[in-house]
Amino acid sequence: MPGRRVPKLPRSQRHLIGREGCDQQPPDELLWGVEQFNAGEYWECHEILERIWREEPRDVRYLYQGVLLVGVGLYHLERRNRHGAQAKLESGLELLERFEPECGGVDVAGLACETRSVLARLTGGPSGIEEALKLPRPRCRIRAGGR
Repeated sequence: MPGRRVPKLPRSQRHLIGREGCDQQPPDELLWGVEQFNAGEYWECHEILERIWREEPRDVRYLYQGVLLVGVGLYHLERRNRHGAQAKLESGLELLERFEPECGGVDVAGLACETRSVLARLTGGPSGIEEALKLPRPRCRIRAGGR
């Protein structure tokens, strides 16, 4: 149902997230959102993934939210907002970990690994933002023939 209010899942309940929906092909909207993510268009990615996250009734919605949060974290990183970047990257990783190694054709393990590298640099000391910005941006890959 478009526009419905979806409550955020408290961290204390994230261990209950299942893999419901991971056996399905990725929806077109996810492919479009991932395309925006990989192009560094994190604002557009957020708009697309937020819409499908809110509309998806199955637990796979938390995969979409995880990718969305990593994108928001990278958006904050590019604006040199250390706190915002760290908080969103950590939240995104927490959700993504529930879907590793793959879900719906999405290489979740690869995205999580690349995101952890950025986060490690970001939190590694006073020059963390600059060090994190030197790394290639994490990419979200969908296996060939994922449709």
